[in-house]
Amino acid sequence: MTATGLLAMALLVFCRCGAALMLMPGFSSARFPMQVRLFTALALSASLTPLFASGFGPMVARGVVEPALVLSELLTGAMIGLLGRLYLQALHFAGSFMANALGLSGIPGQPIDDTEASPPVATLLSLAGVMMIFATNLHFETIRALRDSYEVLPVGRFPAAAWMAGQVTETLARTLVLALQFSGPFLIYALVLNFALGLASKFTPQLPLYFATLGIATVLGLVLLRVVTPDLMLVFADHYGAWLRAGK
Repeated sequence: MTATGLLAMALLVFCRCGAALMLMPGFSSARFPMQVRLFTALALSASLTPLFASGFGPMVARGVVEPALVLSELLTGAMIGLLGRLYLQALHFAGSFMANALGLSGIPGQPIDDTEASPPVATLLSLAGVMMIFATNLHFETIRALRDSYEVLPVGRFPAAAWMAGQVTETLARTLVLALQFSGPFLIYALVLNFALGLASKFTPQLPLYFATLGIATVLGLVLLRVVTPDLMLVFADHYGAWLRAGK
């Protein structure tokens, strides 16, 4: 293969890998400088390009890349990154619900792993989820998933709109159930606590029990958060890793 054909092949690989890493949890973090993300995508593309020389050959033999191929690869990579991003958004959603249950939703937070400020609990869980991805070597599974994606979605095959809609719907349903599982203990905690306070207020209407016990309720909620967070992170890592290994 000529040098121009090899460069054209590398360009197509970079389109898919770069678009995926732009949205994938961890790699797309705003805490990573743009240059680091760019060179990570370039290094990954250079590593994967020799693996697909036979499959790319007829399409880039003359060193000319058709715009349709570039668009197809960008769309495929963005689709993969979006599906992975939904898992982190499920964790963020659960954190926002926990903040409401603990009475901490009104406290402004710092945008650590994102560009917009969120409740501190949501920011903490999102950051912990990204740390779990790197601590459990799931970032290597991300690279393997991108490599295996060429078997499921070969180059030159434009993703069908029905297939993409089905994948997004299926992943949304899966991550919504996951977010509800994460939020379940705090939903029960909030219901029991508010029912007990409402019942107690009926017997002592002259005392503002809700405001008097607000600090205690928050402290008990933080204790519950401390108890469930380790298992919550393990469940998140298991589900995210299972999705990467499934090649979907």
